[in-house]
Amino acid sequence: MISSSKKDYIVEYRPTYIRVVSVSSYTTPITIEAIAEIPLGDDTDAIAAAVRKLAGVKANGYLNGACVVYPERRIIRQITIDTPKGTEADFVFKAIGESFSDVPVELSAHCLSPATGKEIDPANYNKKEVIVCGVPNIDIVKLQKQMLGHGIYPSRIELGTIGTIGSLQDALIKQGSEAPSLFLEIENILRNGYSLRFEYAEVEIRLK
Repeated sequence: MISSSKKDYIVEYRPTYIRVVSVSSYTTPITIEAIAEIPLGDDTDAIAAAVRKLAGVKANGYLNGACVVYPERRIIRQITIDTPKGTEADFVFKAIGESFSDVPVELSAHCLSPATGKEIDPANYNKKEVIVCGVPNIDIVKLQKQMLGHGIYPSRIELGTIGTIGSLQDALIKQGSEAPSLFLEIENILRNGYSLRFEYAEVEIRLK
């Protein structure tokens, strides 16, 4: 059973905690109604019970929400597509694969416009610069199983890094700032650097 509540939820699913935000709607104007944080540990049943209590669902129910995740092996890079027409998809997957020391058999990948953040088809895009996002399929499946075990049924799954970059970019545009800005994403095993310029995002190299 999925939550029948009229509330909409945004779930930030991180390796060490779950942050649940109750919002009035997924479309603007949005009102944040409540924020709760649930630590992650080894007791899956206790975590699921806390999530279900928060969502007001039964013991076999699920909180249904839009989820942002941070897979350990996520790849977010800016690349220049320089390949003959009709081979763009192969070029993108090869570029992503080169970011892995052990290339996964199956990858989920999307291309975004650096200027707007909207998803684009590289075969029909008239600019060479694109942001590519890739995650091994096995990692997404693992995350989905973990979320279900914790009482969460995702209505959609997005990379949290992309949302953060978009929010920072919007803030720079509203401020009228044209100065370059640097966003550092620091976690236990990875260091990513992202350069943000007025109305444009550049995804830089992974830092060691």
